[in-house]
Amino acid sequence: MTTQSGPFSTPAFIIKLYDILDEQNQVQFNQIIKWSDDGEYFIVLQPKLMENEILLQYFKHNHYQSFLRQLNMYEFIKARNSENYEIFSHPFFKRGNKKQLSLIKRNPIKTKCKVKKELKSAVKQYDFQKQMDSELLFLKQRQTKFETQFQEIISQNEQIMDQHKQIWQELSNSKKTLDVKIDRISYLLSFIIQQQGINNQDSIEMLNQIQCKPKQEYQPVESLSPLLKMMQNQMNWNLKMPTQLSTYSPVYNDQAYSPLAIRSQESLDSYQSISPFYQQFKDQ
Repeated sequence: MTTQSGPFSTPAFIIKLYDILDEQNQVQFNQIIKWSDDGEYFIVLQPKLMENEILLQYFKHNHYQSFLRQLNMYEFIKARNSENYEIFSHPFFKRGNKKQLSLIKRNPIKTKCKVKKELKSAVKQYDFQKQMDSELLFLKQRQTKFETQFQEIISQNEQIMDQHKQIWQELSNSKKTLDVKIDRISYLLSFIIQQQGINNQDSIEMLNQIQCKPKQEYQPVESLSPLLKMMQNQMNWNLKMPTQLSTYSPVYNDQAYSPLAIRSQESLDSYQSISPFYQQFKDQ
């Protein structure tokens, strides 16, 4: 194989092709590829064998179609002879005329089209990559937004739970305060009944019901209606009694009887210190 340098250098593909068709190789490749009888063109007899035995050895590939594209790039003319074999010809590619091989050049139009096609493909790939980057950025921004909103929801939920606990605490405190007030009212009523010497069985039973009834969850004011009804009945009964308060108090087991016992000693001490009724009747 020979090569030439300079402005009239011969392409390597052309030199390799000429060497394949050289007379010294004809014994080996004569049944695959050969010159025509007049040497004006060459003939490919067996493309399959050419892929496996020639192309791989000279061109480092075994693709016959790639070989045809290269011939087309150097403007070889393809045709078929009377025996239906593929034949290829070029004005400067003839047997025994090796000096003219340097005149064979690539088709500039086809080369330009190839470059343009490659450039177009590169631009298309760049646009696609740019679009993918834009969509990826958009998805990241949406993810960040969703994470921020999720954190806000968690924070709001924690605030609601804190408010819920605070409300229940206030309700619990209100219930305790209401229980204390009920104790005070019960004590005052029992004390008044003792001082007046009332032996009204209905009133005593009503007070006992109030005392013995277990504490329940906070209910509306309607829960005090039995007590208010009893007080109304007691007031109606008092209209029939003398205006002078009696100090009579029934005694059972050496203790003053109270229709409604005080809930605790602490409550008793509290009532003794704050109740004007207790102080008034205690001094009598």
